[in-house]
Amino acid sequence: DLAIYSESLAAETGCWLFMGAHHPGANLPTIHYGSPKLRQEHMEGAEELGNLFLNIATALRNSQ
Repeated sequence: DLAIYSESLAAETGCWLFMGAHHPGANLPTIHYGSPKLRQEHMEGAEELGNLFLNIATALRNSQ
């Protein structure tokens, strides 16, 4: 599972990690993950990344 792998990778490396995903045909919202280090050190930036990814996914979906 990608979410579990992302959490493990972030914990093992202590990296800032952001991951977002969305399927073009999905009716559900995007999913995204921000590592604990990213959220602790720059929560506003993590939220901004999530919003940016949502905007990109929405634009891509609307362009089809």
